[in-house]
This record gives sequence, structure tokens and C-alpha cells, in this order.
Amino acid sequence: MVFPGDFLQFLTGGHLLSTPHKVRLNTRERFAMADFHEPTFDAWVEPLKADAAVAPIHYGTHFTNMFMRCYPKRITTRRIDEKGLLGKLPTLSEVA
Repeated sequence: MVFPGDFLQFLTGGHLLSTPHKVRLNTRERFAMADFHEPTFDAWVEPLKADAAVAPIHYGTHFTNMFMRCYPKRITTRRIDEKGLLGKLPTLSEVA
């Protein structure tokens, strides 16, 4: 089984939709193995079929935004907000 995520939905222009995360307690024992793939943190990603109306996405910014939404009270999230670090992410690869 493949459960597409947000980036696979973006890459395919919505052809494959991101699967909502659902966890249900099971009464029987079961085993699952997950394997996650993602681009490098400093990658710029655009849909496979070029569309001038869709701007490329910086993966590090996308990932950090997702982290901050999921964990708004963490000290890391507060520090990113307070220091305005989110806007600096896309330029980090230019400095390295």
C-alpha cells in the first residue's frame, strides 16, 4: 500500500491525494512497517507537469511550517517565531 502525503499530492498536481492521518486502536495484535521518503531539506520542489500558476515549494520551509502547526507550544517553535527564522530557511543552501 502507498499512502500519498502532501508532497506527492503537490508533485502530481492533485492527481494523487494526500491521505488523512487516522489511527484507530485495534483489539488484535498487528504489525506494520512504515517507510518514509522525502526530499533534502534545502530542495525546491515543483509539480511534475510544469504549471506557471504554481510556484515551487521550499521543502525545509514546508516541513518547518508543518512542525510548527503540530507543536505550537514547543520551545523550538517559539524560538523560530521570535527570531523570524522561518524566512531564512530558503537562503541557507546559498550560504553553505
